[in-house]
Amino acid sequence: MVAHDEDSTQHLGSQFSIREEDLDTVELSDVELDFERALAGVSPPDKNNNNNNHHHHRRTSSGTGSSTNGSQPNSGSDKEEEQGADGKGGGQEEKPLGFFGTISNLLKACGLLCVIGCPPVPEIITRKVAFHPPECTYTAHLRGEPGKRIVSVRKLQHKDFVIEPKPIEGISPYEYERLLKQYTPFTVTTREKCVLVGVHVRPSNYPRNEREDFSNFSKQVIIFAQPNSSDLGSFMQPHSVSFAALANAFHMDVYAFDYSGYGLSMGYPSERNLYADIHAVYDHVRREQPDKKICLIGYSIGTSAVTDLASLEPPALSGVILIAPFTSGMRLMWNAPAQEKTCCLDRFTSKEKISEVAVPVLIIHGSNDTMISMDHSQELHRHLRHPVPPLFVHGADHMSIFNGTNPETFRRIYKFLKTEAFTAAPPSSSSKSAASPSDSRDDESK
Repeated sequence: MVAHDEDSTQHLGSQFSIREEDLDTVELSDVELDFERALAGVSPPDKNNNNNNHHHHRRTSSGTGSSTNGSQPNSGSDKEEEQGADGKGGGQEEKPLGFFGTISNLLKACGLLCVIGCPPVPEIITRKVAFHPPECTYTAHLRGEPGKRIVSVRKLQHKDFVIEPKPIEGISPYEYERLLKQYTPFTVTTREKCVLVGVHVRPSNYPRNEREDFSNFSKQVIIFAQPNSSDLGSFMQPHSVSFAALANAFHMDVYAFDYSGYGLSMGYPSERNLYADIHAVYDHVRREQPDKKICLIGYSIGTSAVTDLASLEPPALSGVILIAPFTSGMRLMWNAPAQEKTCCLDRFTSKEKISEVAVPVLIIHGSNDTMISMDHSQELHRHLRHPVPPLFVHGADHMSIFNGTNPETFRRIYKFLKTEAFTAAPPSSSSKSAASPSDSRDDESK
């Protein structure tokens, strides 16, 4: 139902940098140039293979803007890349199915009918098809007891603990310790009684120019909802698009969490748990920083969680950023993002919810995304109540849209946080609560 980001954790740790020459399309202050310092780790990705197509393609119509070459590797198979406009590979004539091909298709159809017709339909299908938790990429231990790894999240509740990503590559012990100091782990219990592991990441650098207007950043924090097939450890590697790199680049606190059944979080992945998870974390942030506005950032399947929460108009919400979103599960399977209605079995129905979001929404997508077509983003954008100019990056695929290869992604997010998110207006008294305190409580506050 939802694209399996099997290779995403491999790309998340890719080396990257944001160079000053990549920022030539906007006027930058001293603070904005901190992008280069915050997100730069090593040399940029090798583009020597692009000598024959090294010109820059810029899209400025319909509020879009991008500056990237079109030779990023697609995440789809070679067969998908070779398909022509008519869907047939290499222009070859389509061969008749034959007897065995017809029987095979009939069996597949019967199998699909059996799956759909046998209760309990929606949740089991969603769980098996949509979620792909990786093997846990981090370890946890109580502070001061590094030799005693803890694998049960219940043993971390009400405790001061540390989580460490594995493996750490290309970093000295000193840098490693400094990296971990930015991360403060926490646990939170959802209304479904699942205990989740999360991290609160504080920026290590702040603007050096005191004359710079820093108010919009100091008023906000970020909650990040991850893509599929990743957990907290996937976004804690040095010299990558990590939670720390985001916090440093945007000069804002970043909160992230593992969904139920991911990492060390309890429970199992499901659509219901996905929504309960982000609700619980939102309430945790509201209690921990009641004077801050919150911007939600969702990536891939995380966009469904973000859209569901934002559609409830929770208090203190400043904006929403959707990276590679999809309209719904069935529309994704059928490759029909513009379809008006689907059946009652559809899941992750962001298209039906997006018009209820009462804050500005920024949508970002890559033109070469073969997991989730950019058409889904364009369809969602048409239903926004408070749209801002989207970013459609020419040549970017499902992974490269957010792995540092395309710096315009982060430049656009920076502009949104600084100038477009709702930070001045106080929370509306008519806003709906994300989840009542009785539904999800911060374990450490008990």
